[in-house]
Amino acid sequence: MEVYKLLLRAYIGNGKLDEARASMRTLEAIAAGGESGADITELYVGLGKLLKDELERFRSAGNLDRFSSLRTSFETFLTTFINAK
Repeated sequence: MEVYKLLLRAYIGNGKLDEARASMRTLEAIAAGGESGADITELYVGLGKLLKDELERFRSAGNLDRFSSLRTSFETFLTTFINAK
């Protein structure tokens, strides 16, 4: 499951939102199937924390272009994901 989380994060960070949505559906299926004992809420919270930490690192390092790019991709991903539900 951790590999899929990292893959999802990479897709969001690179603006590959179709691939990110596909990875998220896979993660949800894994969580729903109980294969790893994870729960979907934990999955979403973990993703949010991961991206928040990364955004904070970019901002602290003064890498505002990367910060802005990641934030925009994440916001777009969340918006399209919520609208698809």
